[in-house]
Amino acid sequence: MSSQLSAGADTVWGPLAQPITAPADLPEGSPPWRDNAWLPFWDDENGIYGTVHVSTSPNAGARQARFSLQTPSGTIELIEPLDPGSFESKSIRLDLDTGFTISTPEVTAELRFMPQFARADFVGDASPKAFGGYAETGALKHYQQAASVVGSVNLRGQESAVDGSGFRDRTWGFRDETIGMSEYFGFMWKFETFALSVMRLYGSDGSDHATGFLLGDTATPVAAVSSFTRDGSGLFVEAEIELDSGDRLTVASVGRPAGQWVPMGPPRTGAVMSAYDEFHTFRTASGEAGGGIVEQGYVRRGV
Repeated sequence: MSSQLSAGADTVWGPLAQPITAPADLPEGSPPWRDNAWLPFWDDENGIYGTVHVSTSPNAGARQARFSLQTPSGTIELIEPLDPGSFESKSIRLDLDTGFTISTPEVTAELRFMPQFARADFVGDASPKAFGGYAETGALKHYQQAASVVGSVNLRGQESAVDGSGFRDRTWGFRDETIGMSEYFGFMWKFETFALSVMRLYGSDGSDHATGFLLGDTATPVAAVSSFTRDGSGLFVEAEIELDSGDRLTVASVGRPAGQWVPMGPPRTGAVMSAYDEFHTFRTASGEAGGGIVEQGYVRRGV
């Protein structure tokens, strides 16, 4: 069954499993309409870290599926073209209800994602600004949710079980980060009793917008990222998050076992978004341990 037809109305993933849709007739000159899904996963005990990212569009290039993986036996990255309206490439298949499968001579994988905690709905006032200014039209939909992740990966003959954590992210609508955004950081972190899904975006117009949620039984909005500390090379060290309730939460890195560059599209001349994913283990100021991913990106404009 093709990935875009696999999501049923009663799926546990709600809008994260929305079948691929796009306006039937986009006028000539319309901004890019994209449907993206991103699934980071990590298993600290077994040393497994990776992401799957798929992006399709009826009217824009850079339609691709990507799989990045680090295991104790090595690393691999696959980047393959996608057809319009599909989340399935030659070797990478996203199932909107369950997870994904990978099948090549060098690497195979099958991971199942199961939802945890409340869902983060980045719509309305919480919609990320700086996506080319299109979020304000209401056409951009964006959702995230934490997950438990189980399955296995086999890299060059080395089989590894996976019993860890992850997130699912889904966005569809008009968007062009290179036009609207100069820099951003975002993170998806999971702890035993809650998860955090937060991003802060710096627009090319000088705007500065933080949005996100602390996810437990319900989703509590984040009011601000009041501090974000980096080390001398620009990688994450610590953050303080302020909630709408007025409570503050400080989270610090206690280890960075993996990292991956994020190819955002094909080679191009001119402005390009450059991004990097950092996998960390964390500890809150109260001592609760967790793990997750930090992504930082900025637009390189030099020729």
